[in-house]
Amino acid sequence: MHTKMPNRSKYSRVWLILSVLVVVLAEVAFTTMVVRSRGLFEYIGLDYRGSRAAGEAILEHGLGAAYNSQILEESQRRLFDRYVIESEEHGLPFYVVPAPYPPPFTLAFVPSTWLPPVPGYLVWTLFHALVLAVYQLRLARAFGVSKPGWLIAAVVLSFPAFINLIMGQISVWLVVFFGEAVIAFDRHQRFRTGVWLGLLVCKPQVLVLFLPALVLARQWRVLLGMVALVVVLIVPTLVFAGDWVAGFTEGILSAAGSTGTVMNIFPSSMTNWRAFGVNAARLYPSSVVWGFALTAMIATGIAGLSCSIGLRTTDRHRTAVAWLGLAAATCAFTWHAHVHQLLLLVPPLYAVLAAVPRLTRISHQLSAAASDTPRPAEFSRLGVLDVLSSTTPRPSDRKHRWARHLAALATKAGEKRGLKDAVTLWLLGSSAIFVLAAFTLSIGEAHDILGVTLLACLVAVTTVCVLALRSSGTSHPRQVPRS
Repeated sequence: MHTKMPNRSKYSRVWLILSVLVVVLAEVAFTTMVVRSRGLFEYIGLDYRGSRAAGEAILEHGLGAAYNSQILEESQRRLFDRYVIESEEHGLPFYVVPAPYPPPFTLAFVPSTWLPPVPGYLVWTLFHALVLAVYQLRLARAFGVSKPGWLIAAVVLSFPAFINLIMGQISVWLVVFFGEAVIAFDRHQRFRTGVWLGLLVCKPQVLVLFLPALVLARQWRVLLGMVALVVVLIVPTLVFAGDWVAGFTEGILSAAGSTGTVMNIFPSSMTNWRAFGVNAARLYPSSVVWGFALTAMIATGIAGLSCSIGLRTTDRHRTAVAWLGLAAATCAFTWHAHVHQLLLLVPPLYAVLAAVPRLTRISHQLSAAASDTPRPAEFSRLGVLDVLSSTTPRPSDRKHRWARHLAALATKAGEKRGLKDAVTLWLLGSSAIFVLAAFTLSIGEAHDILGVTLLACLVAVTTVCVLALRSSGTSHPRQVPRS
């Protein structure tokens, strides 16, 4: 007979409902305040301003015009003069927001230009919010995460997603591309994995650790898929629209250089070691700060690359942890990483949430079963993990069959919901902290504080993933490939 714990479940549900309501109200209040005081396309809709200008440039002047700073300036200046409320106390000065995306990705910016600026921005934002929400259903079904409703809401309302949506960024597509890659890898479809990873070239900075990690893992079919995708994108573009590639090359060299716009947009609010150096150098000697930041950056990169050991196995639990550690290390390591890029962690997070409860229950089940046998050492060959858990194995009755004993252990509610609820609350909390800091201090200071805080979280996630992969070792049971 099992004891039910309705109070724990009830209180957890109440906390989730209250948290979602508080975060929704806070984000609505924040957005309303900024629009009323600063207008549109200055902070709210800033990146959409650049994307829309690129789309208009393509329609009016051709494919290569999406990277022409003079043409982009004319279009963006019209939006700025019409919709921005300028103020001496706060606000951003006008500058040209580039669209540093390789062809043919800039074609995605054309459809929203068929609508007026404000409706176009609203449709763009709602569409990306819908994609982010619906695609999480795909992730939940692919990895077996049950009842993902609260987690979906938490991801959509989280600080990275909130910033992505209100600014009009495209990082939602990182979730889709990387999500399909992780799913394909889980199903042992290596070439297809590479094709999906190749689409991450829309933001090439996210591949800075992925490529060497795949080489270390000897995933040659994945790398071949990436090369094939890039060739398919580039060759037709070179043949039929050479000015497109020429314009991209010329524009990206000027915009993404050491003094270019792309690499110097709000570096203090990023989530990487570069942001740590920029912020800490305000308080401490610059040479000491940057020496520490570069050392930590290298250490983080090495830790991320060490996750490649998890990509050498067919075990889905270890690969889930490896992808999460690699994505977290990438966001902390790469030189250009704004907060919305953290959406890259969503797909492996779903995979880990599905894997960790099973790992924990297997560990307890085998440990409890081993205590019932006169030769417990024999169970060491099964690769029992030393995993902390909220469930303490119950004393077993040796008269009962092991199957009944193990089935009872696997029904503990805490093993199934505890980690998912904790992640959900943390995601909601990130937005609540940002909005509170924005109202208390300023938007810029709130971004800087959350950026450094999230850097610490990324380093912690990377470290835990590396330790988990190292501790499981080669004794971890391998999963039989599925057909």
